[in-house]
Amino acid sequence: DEYGLDYFFENVRDIFAADDFTVVNLEGPLTTQTSKRSGRQFNFRGDPEYVKILSGSSVEVCSLANNHALDFKNAGLSDTAANLESVGVGAAGYDNAWYGEKDGVRVCFLSFTEWDYSADAIAERVRQEKENSDLVIVSVHWGEELRNRATSTQERYGRAIIDAGADLVLGHHPHVLGGIEQYKGKYIVYSLANFCFGGNSNPNDKDTMIFQQTFVVDGAGNVSDGGINIIPCSISSVSSTNNYQPTPLSGEEGDAVIRKVAALSSAPSITWMDSYTGPR
Repeated sequence: DEYGLDYFFENVRDIFAADDFTVVNLEGPLTTQTSKRSGRQFNFRGDPEYVKILSGSSVEVCSLANNHALDFKNAGLSDTAANLESVGVGAAGYDNAWYGEKDGVRVCFLSFTEWDYSADAIAERVRQEKENSDLVIVSVHWGEELRNRATSTQERYGRAIIDAGADLVLGHHPHVLGGIEQYKGKYIVYSLANFCFGGNSNPNDKDTMIFQQTFVVDGAGNVSDGGINIIPCSISSVSSTNNYQPTPLSGEEGDAVIRKVAALSSAPSITWMDSYTGPR
């Protein structure tokens, strides 16, 4: 109410606007439903108007498959997808894919959770979508909260998804940064951490990042890696509290975040985008 809907992504809006697709995990329904899912410590819900936070800052796609997506039951999830689509933001989650196109390249976004789908089920869906898509990007809610290092289950899922034909796997749920695995020339990002995070007024660990990848697609639809970029960020523009305004970090602060990710990663032959400026 005090700062307006454009406040939250003010410090990253130019980054989002400069790419072809920005995808985020939207962890909580945007709905006016009041019937809550039982047995939950927290039931997240936001005003439907908050979709304008995303549409106003060039977010193209939201992953809706996560452990809070059904906090207000299936009606809340359906409302969220409809509210996003009403302002031109895509919604992918569970059985629903989102399809986009850029310069003739067909892109499919899929979103699942570790708890609702087996690795084989996700892999089969990826194989189906790959038949009619040049790029398949898969978002997975998985792992253990506050654990930086990937579990064996995450590794098994991530590799099976790549084996099935996905071009990138984006992971979230632990609330802290995880490592990046380069597997068969493709990337599995195990945990993107919090970003614009309203669940804690002052978390001890405010480190986060924007992960970017460029893909090169030839006339025959063959995909190759055009390079990745890691933009180190804090979830807040001030260190003393969480002001819900994610902000890029530079200098030693930024390098420290990248080194944290590197220590958890297995990516021996990285091609960096020209915009990457951190330690190598």
